[in-house]
Formats: sequence, structure tokens, C-alpha cells
Amino acid sequence: MVVRRTRSSITSLWKFFRTIMGRENITKKVRTLHIRNWTFGLVHGRSRFVFPEDGWEVELVRDAIRMAGIEHLERDVMEALRKSDPRPLMALMLTRLAELTTLYVHLPETEIFLAAVLKKTLEGQQDESHNGHLPLQRLEEVHLTSAWNYRKDWRARDNYELRLDHLWPVLQLPSLRKVSLFDFEPLGASARFGNSTRTSGIKDLTIVHHNDSQLTAADALALLAFPKALTRLSIYLNDCNVPQEKPRQLSNADLWTNLRPHRNSLERLDFYRDCTACSPPLHSPANSYFESLRAFTRLKSLCVQAEALLGGYCEDDLAPFRLKDTLPPNLESLTIYGDEGLSTNKTLGEQLQEVVRSADFPRLNRVVLETTSDGIDCYTYPAAPPHEEVERVCRERGVQFKTMKTSSLTRGGIGLRYYRYVKKKTRREMISQTAK
Repeated sequence: MVVRRTRSSITSLWKFFRTIMGRENITKKVRTLHIRNWTFGLVHGRSRFVFPEDGWEVELVRDAIRMAGIEHLERDVMEALRKSDPRPLMALMLTRLAELTTLYVHLPETEIFLAAVLKKTLEGQQDESHNGHLPLQRLEEVHLTSAWNYRKDWRARDNYELRLDHLWPVLQLPSLRKVSLFDFEPLGASARFGNSTRTSGIKDLTIVHHNDSQLTAADALALLAFPKALTRLSIYLNDCNVPQEKPRQLSNADLWTNLRPHRNSLERLDFYRDCTACSPPLHSPANSYFESLRAFTRLKSLCVQAEALLGGYCEDDLAPFRLKDTLPPNLESLTIYGDEGLSTNKTLGEQLQEVVRSADFPRLNRVVLETTSDGIDCYTYPAAPPHEEVERVCRERGVQFKTMKTSSLTRGGIGLRYYRYVKKKTRREMISQTAK
């Protein structure tokens, strides 16, 4: 059973909440929950929802609060409901869906009720004497992204982040295998997880960092060390060549070091270093490059900018090795992103042809190059785009070749279909769906 809260108001949420309380025959059927408008309608229009001052419905909410173990927030919950705030109902509803396996959530900036539920769940997992019901124990897949928060004057706060200090218990749910975090700020991960002996069963991790995120090497190490054996990893970060703040943002060399523990399990790597404030892209200097990926024997799909493999960011030195010397031996699909590497590395086309012709990559069956933009003319003496030469060799060797526009590529997760979908909704559509 799939439940979608895309076109629902707090009134319909309240009706659903009352229905599922004490109705296990319904709650046990819900496997997937998709919540688009967690709080959007809160600041727009005048809701027709009126929470009663007393009676059985109030006691129903109190029972849910007690079962969730967040009695310390009872006053806040009641006050929020009187203001037609759907946040406590959302959080309490999650505690009743015992068979929930997949969760898509468009989260507000701060969510004290969900944070409290998650923290209480984690405490229950760690308490061996706990015999009661614990929520979210079967949750296998979770996708979290920020909900655009429009004020009444129509000014959008679409630039805030989902912070680790609110969401960290999610990463420790026992059945979790796939996690996507969009607009994420991981600051403090090293303090939270750095000295922990606990590990996670997460296999598939997507982290799209907030545009202003300062992802440090220490925080990245903590996040990537927490899963025992990643099979799929996607990372997006924004890195512009502006005066550096301390601590310094994650470099390519740092990321490669943090990937090494997963070299025997990683099957797909998608990494994109964006540069949203500059055209053409100009990244921070001293990013360096990955060392050899030859030891990543299970890595089948690699999506990355050429600079991450061969250097050349912001006129950095190029790597002393060639592309064929660093790619994993069992590679099946190679996607090269970006303008900077395609335009500054004048031997890239030749090196890509070497890879396609080489007997070292017997499973390689697909090569994708991003189409270069008009911004390539801004570089000094740019290299000729290698697309035609590489396509010719691929055709000769029976390897599929494609050129793709930026908008069609996943780019570390920011181009994933779900993320594009939740960002496309206009504010008028969201208001019409929620202010009831």
C-alpha cells in the first residue's frame, strides 16, 4: 500500500491520523509513504482545520504522544495543532506505520517533533530492556529533501539546509539500506560518528550537499566510514574559486582516501564538483585528484569529471599517469562530466580512445560524455572537444557512445529524477494543495 500526501491538507491528514490510531489492519498495509507538503500550507491562507479543546480526539493525540515516548513535548504538540501546524501529526503518524519500508519526505527546516521521535527510537534500540513497540524498524529506504518555505510576503526561503544535528538518528535505523539526503549540511559528523564503534548496513548512499556547505575531510570520513560496505555512492558538492574559509572543503585526494575502505564492495560511484557561481566553472585550487582505482575490482559504473581522475582543476598540475592506468579493471560504464577537464586537458580525447581500445577493460560497453557548453570559449586556448574522435573509436570497438546535456545527467545526485520532481512544483500549485 502506497500513501501519498501530495495533494492533501491538514484536515485530510487529521482524518487519516484518527483512522490509523488503533487500526493495525490498516497500518500494517502501508509500505511506502510519500510526503510532499509537510508544512507548506502553514503560512498561507486560513486553514479550516480546528483542533478541539477537549474530548476523545485530544485523548487520542495524548495516547499517540505517550506511545511515541515524547511526553516532554505534549504542550508543544497541542499548541502546534491549535495553530493548524501539521508537523506533530506527521511525526506521530510515522510511529504507527510498523511495516513502512520506503519513505519520501519533503522536510521543513526545523522539525523538533520528528527529531524527538527519531532520537527516542534510537534510545529504544540501544536499551536491551526495552520491550515496547519501536517505530521505523523495517524502514529500508529513505529520501529526505528540504521543503521550500514561502513566507506570507511570497519571499522564498529555498536556500536552507537539512542539518545533521536533527537527522542523525535516521542513519542508525537497523534495516536501512538506501539513503538519499538532499540540501544536506553534514557539519559535525566527525564529532557525532568519529569515535563511534557502531556501523550501519547502508549500501546505497546519495548526499547532495547544500550549496554553501563546507564539507570537510573529517566530516566526510565520518559519514563514509559509518556504512560497513557501500555498493553505490553519489556525492554532489558546490565548490567555487572564492577566498577559502576554514576548515577547507573536501578535496579529491581526501575523497579517494575515504573511499578506500569500500574498495571491495563499491559498484557505482557518481561524484560531481559543481561551481554554480562561475561561468565557465572554476574550482578551488589544490583539489588534487584520485589515486589509482585499480584496486576497486567491483566498480562497474563511474560518473566523474575528468579533473577528479587526472587533475587540472584551476590550473592544478595534471596527474603523472594516464587514464587507462587509473580506471578500475571491471568497468562497464564510464561517464565524463563537465567543461573544465574537457577543455583544459588537451590529451583527454587521446586517453579516452586508449581506454576504449585497451584490452585492460574487457567489460567496458558504454561511454558517455557531457556536451560542452558555450562557456568553453571563455577558456584560454581550449582543447578541441573530443566527442567525435571518441565516438568513432567506440563505434569501431562495439562500445555504446552517447553525448548528454547537463540537465539529463545525474551529477552526483542533484540530477536524480526524484529531486528534480520535488523542485519543479510551483508555489501556486503547492498552496492550492495545502491551504485548506
